[in-house]
Amino acid sequence: MDLLEIYDLKNDGELYKTFHARKESFAHANGISIIQISNNDVLMAYCRGSNSVSIYLMENTLEIQTKVFPNLYRINSIDFIHNDEKLLLVGEEDNGKGDGSSELITVIIIWDLFSGKENAIRTYHDTEKIIPARPQETYHKFASASGVIVCVNEDNGNIFSIVDHPSLENILNPPPISSAELIQLNFQEAREQTDQMYHPIFTQDGKSFDAKEEPRHLLVVYSTEPWVRYKQYPRISAYLNKDKDLQVIIGLTTIQVWRRGNDNSSKRTLVYIWTIPDKTPFEIHNFSIGNGEFFIDLSYQDTGEHFQIHWPHKCHILKDACSALEYLYYRRNEPTSIKRKRMFNTIVNQTSDILRNIIETNPDFWRLTDARYEIMQSLIRGRCVSLIKRILSEGYHGTNFKMGKNLHFPRLYEWPLVPKKSDLQLAIEYSGDNRKDTIIVGYLLNYYSDNAMNNSGWMITISQALPDLYDNNMDYYVKELFHKPCFGAKEVNVDMSFIDPKDLLDAHYRSICALGIRPALLRKSDMNPTKLKRNLSTIQKISNIKGMLSFQEIAKEAEETIQDKKFGFYDIIKRSSSSLLTNLLVVPLPDFTVYPPGVMKDHSKVPLLFRLLKSLIWPRQYAITDDSHCSPFLRAIRRDDSDEIFSNPAIAAIIDYKWTTARKHFLRRAFIYVVFAILFASLTGLADDGLHLDPDMNKTVYLVLQGLFFYLGYYLIAIEIAQMKREGFSRYLNLYNFLDMTSCLMPMCLVITSYVCVLLESPETLPKRPYSVALAFTTLFMWGQLLLLLRFFRSPATYIYIIVNILKKIWPFLAFMLIVVLGIGHAMYLLLRNPPQINLDPSGTSFIIQNASDPNSPNAFSGLVITQSYDTFDINDNYFSNFWKSLESVFFWINGRWDQLDQWNFIPIDILTLLASILLVTIMQNMLIAFMTGAFDDAQSSGEDAVLRYRADLIAEYETLEKPFGPTRKDPRYIYYVGNADDLSRWLSKAEEYRLTHRSLLNDDIDFTSDWSMDYHQQDDDDSDDFLFDDATSLHEFIVSKSNGKMKEDTKKSSKKLGRSDKELQTVQAVEAKFQPTIDNLQEKINGMEYKIEKILELLVNQEK
Repeated sequence: MDLLEIYDLKNDGELYKTFHARKESFAHANGISIIQISNNDVLMAYCRGSNSVSIYLMENTLEIQTKVFPNLYRINSIDFIHNDEKLLLVGEEDNGKGDGSSELITVIIIWDLFSGKENAIRTYHDTEKIIPARPQETYHKFASASGVIVCVNEDNGNIFSIVDHPSLENILNPPPISSAELIQLNFQEAREQTDQMYHPIFTQDGKSFDAKEEPRHLLVVYSTEPWVRYKQYPRISAYLNKDKDLQVIIGLTTIQVWRRGNDNSSKRTLVYIWTIPDKTPFEIHNFSIGNGEFFIDLSYQDTGEHFQIHWPHKCHILKDACSALEYLYYRRNEPTSIKRKRMFNTIVNQTSDILRNIIETNPDFWRLTDARYEIMQSLIRGRCVSLIKRILSEGYHGTNFKMGKNLHFPRLYEWPLVPKKSDLQLAIEYSGDNRKDTIIVGYLLNYYSDNAMNNSGWMITISQALPDLYDNNMDYYVKELFHKPCFGAKEVNVDMSFIDPKDLLDAHYRSICALGIRPALLRKSDMNPTKLKRNLSTIQKISNIKGMLSFQEIAKEAEETIQDKKFGFYDIIKRSSSSLLTNLLVVPLPDFTVYPPGVMKDHSKVPLLFRLLKSLIWPRQYAITDDSHCSPFLRAIRRDDSDEIFSNPAIAAIIDYKWTTARKHFLRRAFIYVVFAILFASLTGLADDGLHLDPDMNKTVYLVLQGLFFYLGYYLIAIEIAQMKREGFSRYLNLYNFLDMTSCLMPMCLVITSYVCVLLESPETLPKRPYSVALAFTTLFMWGQLLLLLRFFRSPATYIYIIVNILKKIWPFLAFMLIVVLGIGHAMYLLLRNPPQINLDPSGTSFIIQNASDPNSPNAFSGLVITQSYDTFDINDNYFSNFWKSLESVFFWINGRWDQLDQWNFIPIDILTLLASILLVTIMQNMLIAFMTGAFDDAQSSGEDAVLRYRADLIAEYETLEKPFGPTRKDPRYIYYVGNADDLSRWLSKAEEYRLTHRSLLNDDIDFTSDWSMDYHQQDDDDSDDFLFDDATSLHEFIVSKSNGKMKEDTKKSSKKLGRSDKELQTVQAVEAKFQPTIDNLQEKINGMEYKIEKILELLVNQEK
């Protein structure tokens, strides 16, 4: 692939678009490269000087089609004309002579980009009248801009427009090829001849007759709108040839053209269909026919808008067929009888066949039409699942050798560059709750993500639609999507001069490292040889570090040579090709972090001093409160409840890129809190090593620090108030946010309370015990907050997450243990709260006094015995006399503290302690250790993802804050990153294993060929004309004979798909044969009721007349 880069000179020469040009399309280049962008900035035409032109979509840089002109030697000019729907090419043909010599002659080619006709490409050879040739020149002197192509008349010097030249009138707007003039039909007069002729049929001579007078088998079609319940609804038909095998029929809601097979066979084929939009009635003003064509001029009765159809010359068969499928879907439930339903299904099948035929015979026409019209949206609204599946497949059935390209392209704008809902967003909107109703979304996601390995432009609509997947409970598609290889192996080539060497050094120590690359044209000041040489020297040193980038070292050798040129504009830096390109990766989500235009306010016009004072007085407020104003990245991470997507390298790269700026903001806030905590310790005397400030020592310093303490406390509380105002009190159900608030409020309240007590009373009357308790717990909370502030760094954040995750995992078991402790403690309390009442005395210990010099001597003080005494109602002698102390004592049995149990010689107490030892120590304590081990392993494996999750939440908070001094880092269209080779290889292996072991929702092989109609996939040659019959009996026989054969055939097909054996198949057939008489009986009754209802309706209509 060759890269074609377009830079935006208005935006500091920043890289605007990168197009991928296939090398095989530009072989044997004989001229200069040509780039032409359409006037509406939708399309781009590119030619490398050869005989081929490639058409690209500007919004996603995808190639739509490459057209080769084999008769051209080279192309000299390309211009979009006629509202960018045609391409004018000026080229040269090799006009070989008989003597073996050759001569290049100038030709003009008009290419109707969105036409599927055979004459879509027309060549004009007599160009000397328009562009006089200049001797010894390979091109001609003319100029073009904004679709206006001018040339100078060498005879008189006048400047004229080539497009307006009379000689090009017929080639620019070729007249329809008609064998004779059209005959205008007087259909009103034919209808007025008799009141009962609701269906006149015209022949080629302009005469008409009543359709009821014609034998049914001679008609091509009789009734083509089964959703109209009135049988005698008005309609007009006309034969479009003398053989009467081509018929157009105009009903109440459609215009259809049908063709009958050869030899008056029963096969009928729909060749064109047009439907009214939104059930709007229309009025015919002119209806003319000719040999193989018709013209109709009609207007919508509601709006009065005129619409003309000249089939087959001036109509869009593909677009009208797609719109017809959408219209038919909305009328699918209106046909009530079996007969009408079969008629309806036939029309649906035939309309689908029109599209299948275009795909098979003219896929280039389909591609360009998809880029111009909203045909995919019509198919999505029409729930054409099987047709969409085939379009999005790698190769359509039987057309691999013709296509070799994609048929559908993602777009965010409709022609001409008007924002719209993308096809993916529309599919999400029209999806239901059932699995089948969302399968189109899966097909589109799979189609785009698979092609993204070639070009990230395929993901342009996924970037915007990811939040919608969460809103519509399609998280399973997101999980499947982020296991696609494009999210960890999409490589891109970038010039090394755009990369900061410091970022490359950081990449060596990190798993994923986002690079601040903004590809742009180098300014003259940036081409300083000394500066470039220094950077290249650094790059050369870095290149020696192996394994730094994703898959290989940067370059094996860096070579630089500076040559001063006489031009004086710039210096040419010559480096080896290997040092120019680096093996980088790119996040395949264009504009994923970009905000909608006009969301962020521009504070540059506000004076700097005012902005600074405002920031000091009141912290930053939230500038984005509406979710629709956020970037797709923020909207997605707010909706994702799991941490699985953060194991994705692409998402990790986005967070790493964003965290660089957000970290500075939160580190500033952490620094403010650290200063706040130091001031609190100094003012309250938390330490006795000189940190405590005495007010009597230096009142000025004391007052300054005291004021700074209250200011910082106010500032931190104001931040929490702003966050609570935005998110509500539910924010503080989180441990981190709860400590953020309490660690600020408690010190402020404690200091204020102590000052108030001192002012109202003397310092000696300050309640020391409550103050000391409050001070101790305040200090504990502040240390906890200081500990949690370490989560802004990667390693401590992992440890904090592991601890928090262990607590989350084991708290149910801890609650269970506490219940057991509560039960045993309560039992001990009831047993020992009043020992004398149960005649229970503790057994104390007696002591005698001996001579220390002679231990064997008898008692030195005979008759003197020291005996231990107990007060069984004192909590110090009997823990179990108090309920809460009893619970505490039992809880500490877990740690081996069995105090005050030896003094009770009581069997029930021994039983309780033995039971507690078995339950609490032997069983539950070991279970707790096992649970903690498992929780630790889980937390350790997902610790990195959890850190990214937390950083993503902080980024989401920071991104929505106002930026009074402007953003320090712009949101690029693409984010580039490098990663550790081993880590990326492991992720790719896990992703591949996931795709193999899990049932892929995106690659679902369920065959939805039936879509929403009966027998949708059926392509039967004989039963497509059942609407010809009006007699209920003959139609019944036709349906029964056909349906029975079809039922047996479908049974065999479905049995083969399910893998049934012959024995199982025979069982199924036996069951069907058993119930077949009942089914036939019900069918006959239904048909009889239908026939009676139709007769009743006919009688009512006749009575009204």
